[in-house]
Amino acid sequence: MSINNEIYAFDECSILHMCKLVIRDAFKIFFPKDFIAHKNSKQLNILLEHLREKNKVKAKFVPNENFDENLVRSYNDLLQKQGNVQILGTSFKKEILEQLEKFYEKLSEEFIDIEKNEDIDSIKIFFINNQKPLKKDPKVPEDDDLKIISAYCDYNSIGKKYFITEDEHFWGYDDLIETEYNFFVIKEWECDKLVG
Repeated sequence: MSINNEIYAFDECSILHMCKLVIRDAFKIFFPKDFIAHKNSKQLNILLEHLREKNKVKAKFVPNENFDENLVRSYNDLLQKQGNVQILGTSFKKEILEQLEKFYEKLSEEFIDIEKNEDIDSIKIFFINNQKPLKKDPKVPEDDDLKIISAYCDYNSIGKKYFITEDEHFWGYDDLIETEYNFFVIKEWECDKLVG
């Protein structure tokens, strides 16, 4: 465990959502712009630039075996919003996935790693006892989410701790997480409000 000033942690999907994917000339005819980006990319990048300028601590949770799954999901989410571009085939998919991977690897160099904590039994009981009517199923955070909460809770920081995510399992319980686990959950699409 280390001690830091104010810290801003991102879930791995939020880091992937920062990426602007460049469209090669051969594929530009299928897209209205020469890049594609997640709907929250602008807000995330405003925050990222601010954190860089202010030399704030940025953290990520060490990806688990689901990272490749998250990578593909991020890719699919982006493309579904572009219309019928699935016809572009495997070479396009490979290119875009490589861009996402390279982006994540390069950006990761700026972030400290926080190891997920396997000690989640009491946290799981807490959420089961305080279940909320989320839109997302299951209604309580999944084990991987609980490992993030456990790890971030244990991470020592002199200043405030922020966690930026799009996952309803976190922002749906933001009040309880703040009270019980002493960090602030920030919705991805509102994260630029931290600048100022």
